[in-house]
Amino acid sequence: MTKGYEDDELNGSGRGKKRNQKMKPFLVYHYLLKHTDEHHTVKADDICSDMKEIYGIEAERRGIYRDIDEINKAILAYEEGISIKEAAEMIDEDDSLKNIVFDKHQKGFCMRQRHYDYTDIQLLVESIYASKYLSEPQAERLIRVLCEFVSEYQEKTIRHNAILTDRVKTKNSSVLRNIEKIDTAMETNKKINFKYLKYSISDLNQQVERKHGAIYTVSPFALLKVNAIDRDQYFVAPFIAPGIFEKLHYLMGMEECMINFYDEPEAMHELIDYLVEYELKVAKEVIDHIHPDALFHHDDWGSQRSSFLSPEMFDEFLLPAYQKIYGYWKANGVELIIHHSDSYGANLVPSMIKMGIDIWQGCMYGNDIPNLIKTYGGQISFQGGIDNGKVDRGDWTKEYVETETRKVISEVNSKNYFIPATVMGEPGSVFPGVYDFITDVIDAINRGGEVIVDENQEVTKPMTHFEK
Repeated sequence: MTKGYEDDELNGSGRGKKRNQKMKPFLVYHYLLKHTDEHHTVKADDICSDMKEIYGIEAERRGIYRDIDEINKAILAYEEGISIKEAAEMIDEDDSLKNIVFDKHQKGFCMRQRHYDYTDIQLLVESIYASKYLSEPQAERLIRVLCEFVSEYQEKTIRHNAILTDRVKTKNSSVLRNIEKIDTAMETNKKINFKYLKYSISDLNQQVERKHGAIYTVSPFALLKVNAIDRDQYFVAPFIAPGIFEKLHYLMGMEECMINFYDEPEAMHELIDYLVEYELKVAKEVIDHIHPDALFHHDDWGSQRSSFLSPEMFDEFLLPAYQKIYGYWKANGVELIIHHSDSYGANLVPSMIKMGIDIWQGCMYGNDIPNLIKTYGGQISFQGGIDNGKVDRGDWTKEYVETETRKVISEVNSKNYFIPATVMGEPGSVFPGVYDFITDVIDAINRGGEVIVDENQEVTKPMTHFEK
């Protein structure tokens, strides 16, 4: 081969063809992929004209027909792992094996079958829309990539029908990268460095350093200085969230999740088993590195009025899962299982007991706590009763909060199996001071006295937190 001929080949002109001419079959395939589906076709003449206008490629109808025949053979050969010759023979025997077909009614070609089903892409896109851990640019980039596998018409439908398009997105695009770094540190048994940041009140797009920009170096398994904790005074308790049920509806959306319990029970059991195995792996690492006294586990199982699942369905899907999870923790030295669910769940208490839950944290007063204590006291304890929605407000006063706290404690009227607290799943309050003051009220009631404040309405006695 001479140098001149080689250059002609690179320019696509060695055999009288223009630049990009050899790319024509690929470009025809990509064109059909984007502009056609089972409801939308294009004519061969339109393909020819667009090839010339968009790519500068000369094309004729007979050439387009040949390209489509070759594309169909190549796709089938790739999908079945066979030769082009074998694919050609199969298509000759069965015309339905063609991905690209000619619609006689619309007198045009269309992409009838794709490597990825339309519904698969729709599900993935909706999952991206629903994820609050992806930033808007990350979500849009992923969706744009996925929509390359469907037609432009299907893309419009997918974007229009996405059920959670308005879900709040994180503004921190580094979340996924940080998760990867933490995972790598765990695999290689290395520590990580980090700084505490918060969003500026004046500019929600800007993060500012907390704690004077101090850099912390810790083990990802033990962010607390566990060895320094006085275990005679405090429980060491990891917080695990989300739980099995929440993971399920995070992955597929609440509506699909509830439907799938009925329509796809075997698949749901399989997915739950997978999630359980993941939780057990996490539990092993936490137990090996922290040696906790208690477990604080989060999984909301209902609304304010009812449980999401009937007791029968709950026992079928979630009871065995949590028996494995909580059984593993207790078998490895954990004394106390605290489960958070700030919802209605009175009908699930027998199942909670079978799971090994010691304290139902977040128990709303609407569950009829006095009757729960009367029925199940001694088998499980109930923590909560104080409604955050009533007390954790911008206009809160100490008089009002104390009245509400004392009211709940008085109505429950039990010193056993009840731990008064807000039903929120973690220490703290939305409005500063509410949680701390409630703690002082409860402490005062335990001591049989009143809350002591100075002339500035500040509590003068020390507060007691998380003592055994």
